[in-house]
Amino acid sequence: MAKTPKAYKEVARMSNDELISAKGLGISQENLTLINAEIAMRIESGKLEPPRTECFCCGKKLDLDIHCGDDKPHVISPVYEGLRFRSSGNFGSTIYDPMPISKREFLEIVVCDACIMKRKEKVRHVYGVRTSTTSEAKPFDPESE
Repeated sequence: MAKTPKAYKEVARMSNDELISAKGLGISQENLTLINAEIAMRIESGKLEPPRTECFCCGKKLDLDIHCGDDKPHVISPVYEGLRFRSSGNFGSTIYDPMPISKREFLEIVVCDACIMKRKEKVRHVYGVRTSTTSEAKPFDPESE
């Protein structure tokens, strides 16, 4: 009979809160894989609620999927039935414009697809971005996407 690795035993003893918070720490890829597997098993067995977020506009609960990478130990993506929006600030904002820009920080909101569709005439589809200051824009038309 194969021995259970010590790391797996430690992960299996962690509480749900400890598991979720551990994903944000700088841990080894091997332990991260064990933590992801344990989280998936607990979600499947009903012992842990799947990760969710809320629509910024209407509050609808939206499911998330957790993906982890070597350089980003806790990046939550994608949002199902919604879109994620990030802003690194704006020169004209009176509430958020972190300086210097190289801090690599941002504000983030999630908006459900239904809210986007309710106000689609207010959404601009930006495309053909050639530099950080030049692009083209047109009215958003989900039918042509």
